[in-house]
Amino acid sequence: MMNNIVLSIGSNTDDKDQKMKLCIEWLETHLFHSTVSKIYCTKATNGKDLDYLNAVLSGKSNLEFEEYNQTLKKYEAQQGRTPNCKISGKVPIDIDIVIWNNDIIRKRDFRQPYFQIGWNEINKS
Repeated sequence: MMNNIVLSIGSNTDDKDQKMKLCIEWLETHLFHSTVSKIYCTKATNGKDLDYLNAVLSGKSNLEFEEYNQTLKKYEAQQGRTPNCKISGKVPIDIDIVIWNNDIIRKRDFRQPYFQIGWNEINKS
C-alpha cells in the first residue's frame, strides 16, 4: 500500500541554501510522485532565532509511518541535527511529517505560515 505524505522542511543555519537543496534532492529519491514547493523564507515562530528557509514536499511511500519517520530523523542527524539545535536556535535541517494519508498529524505546524505558504502553492496544481 502506498502512503500519501506531506512534509515540512526547514533550515536556518549559514549554509541553509545548500542544506535545503540537498534535502529536497534526497527526499525526491525516497518518495514516489513527489511535488515540491519553491524554497521561501519565513521568520522563526519564537521571534528570536534566525529566519528559516522552508519548503513543502508531498509524495508517496510504501514505508509505514514509524519506519519513514525514523528514516527522516536519521537524515536530520547525518546533516548535523542534534537535540541541542532547538535550544541554540540553529537548525541545520528539520523535516516533519505534517500530513499522513490525508490526516493532519501536526495541527500546529499545519496552521503556521512556514507550512501554509508551500502547502497552498503545491495544492494549486
